[in-house]
Amino acid sequence: MPHQRFRSWAGLFLALGAWAGEPVTPPVPIPWLRQAPALDGRPDPALAKLELLSAEDPGSVELRCGADAEALYVFLASAQPDLACRDRAYQNGDGLILVLATPEPGGVPSRRFRVMGFSPQPEARRNWQFAFTWYRDVDLQMTPLPGTQFTWRQGEGSLTLALRIPWTALAPYHPLLTPELGLNACFVRAEGNGKRLFFLKPDPHLQSEQRPRDYLPVRFQPPPA
Repeated sequence: MPHQRFRSWAGLFLALGAWAGEPVTPPVPIPWLRQAPALDGRPDPALAKLELLSAEDPGSVELRCGADAEALYVFLASAQPDLACRDRAYQNGDGLILVLATPEPGGVPSRRFRVMGFSPQPEARRNWQFAFTWYRDVDLQMTPLPGTQFTWRQGEGSLTLALRIPWTALAPYHPLLTPELGLNACFVRAEGNGKRLFFLKPDPHLQSEQRPRDYLPVRFQPPPA
């Protein structure tokens, strides 16, 4: 009888463990674009729309994504009247942190990822902070993202950031080879002397060395026949 009771509890623990490890949400479909969108601050309606959330100010920042065989396209729109580009804007505002990750079984945080930072600097004052790989896997990397195009537009109470990142700069990720990925983003909005963070999926270790990263599962749609 004690042996049977032990087997029952063990089965229950295994069942609970399997249930807890399931992804919270199914993969978000990321469209394959028939035509590359213009980086003019007006996101193509064909792009997938995702909200970035902040407990203090939900719904005021959105992210749009799409892909083709050449590049990943990311557009971010924030309801704010102007742009501040502080030193290390990707950390201090107004800037963007983007994560691509290899999903793990059960959706647990991954140790295989790329964390990228973007600071909207004018060309005359552009340096390494403009577009770079911050972390690769759990290690600090700090290398440029070659071929990346990054533009922004402000006006009418809105700020838009637009990115075209070539897949050659994101190896080994490519929608034809790795159609299922993890995606996360954090927009760092400058506010007064402080800042506010807007996450696609909250992750306290997003900027940490030697830590796994959380993500939202996404699936790149196949190209048209």
